[in-house]
Amino acid sequence: MSSPTLQLNAKNNINISIYNTNNTHKREISTDSDSSLSDPNINRRKKSNYFVGNGQKEWEPRSRYIIDGVDITRRLDSFRKRSIWVAENLNHLNPIRVLSLSFVFPINKWNKARCVSSYLKEEAGNALLKQAYQGIQMPKVSDEAVLFCKRLIDAEGGEVPNMEASSDMERFVMKIAKSFANNSAKAKNNSEATFLIKYLWPIIKIMFIEDAKKNVVYSLIDGYEKDENEKPDFMLGIGSRKRELYYFYVELKRPECQSKYQKEDDYCKLLKQMKASVDKQVKLKLANPSSFGLLCEGFNSSLYKMTLVNDGIYLPVMVKRFSLVENESQLLNVPVIVETLGLVRDEFQRLQSKYNGKRKEETEESQYVKPSYKTEFKK
Repeated sequence: MSSPTLQLNAKNNINISIYNTNNTHKREISTDSDSSLSDPNINRRKKSNYFVGNGQKEWEPRSRYIIDGVDITRRLDSFRKRSIWVAENLNHLNPIRVLSLSFVFPINKWNKARCVSSYLKEEAGNALLKQAYQGIQMPKVSDEAVLFCKRLIDAEGGEVPNMEASSDMERFVMKIAKSFANNSAKAKNNSEATFLIKYLWPIIKIMFIEDAKKNVVYSLIDGYEKDENEKPDFMLGIGSRKRELYYFYVELKRPECQSKYQKEDDYCKLLKQMKASVDKQVKLKLANPSSFGLLCEGFNSSLYKMTLVNDGIYLPVMVKRFSLVENESQLLNVPVIVETLGLVRDEFQRLQSKYNGKRKEETEESQYVKPSYKTEFKK
């Protein structure tokens, strides 16, 4: 792996790590490298070893996750044991079963194929779904901000409508919408990095970087190399001289791109990265650890929030879906994007306060942490 290009924004003390893993390129952002592509239905031609690393097969929970009288821990343990049996005897696991080996149990009320509740009995599945979505409150964009986007579409490149922003959310909508309306660049989408820079970076920059507090760090991974296949396409977090704590991860798959030889798809990869963030927060004695991940499959994007709810139960909840802005006619997507990533921004600011504040001697979650497995191809 080549060394990261490290830049420093003196105003906000923001560390920027841009990794170019293709050694034949001298540019920081390559336009013709092939990044970590994936497809949910990977055509595997090699047998897999699902138990690489320091994971553990036995659960032995110290406490039970009970919802409405239903022992969720027992149901998830049974499902996980079945996944272990399938891995050992059939050597073929779908993403939900792969994640269960690392104690990650995804929740998604919009897509049963990506929800562990579809593998549980109806009573347990419904109870888990209901509980998982409680307490998640999305920030709201005003009607005036939505109307501004509509007027900007109608202007068709003409005079920009007037609007005085009365909140951060309105300001974000206006700046992002204007950015896409004025963006006439026709960059080729032949790497994850170029796709991210064109369609997602304007949003991230405006909402997370421009007004950021000091010690915010983020890195963009460009190119593909064997040692880099576990890194996300983008990650944002908090940094100091001693350590970095990443909190928000992005995995991208460009439209009509797939890989037949990836060990784990981007969905598994993203959720395991989020789990690693939660585990690190527990190690740093930060109460109520959580992390966020954005999975962009083409322009269709899904935001996940992960928490550690009980002993060995990591719950990544699919919070919201939205579409990125492909062209000016889709500027009405901007308010939904701002609302969705506004949740990440609010939680990230809370994390910064906890990170800089007084730590507890030990958090409740310290008893809940479980290790993860990695998947490797058998030789």
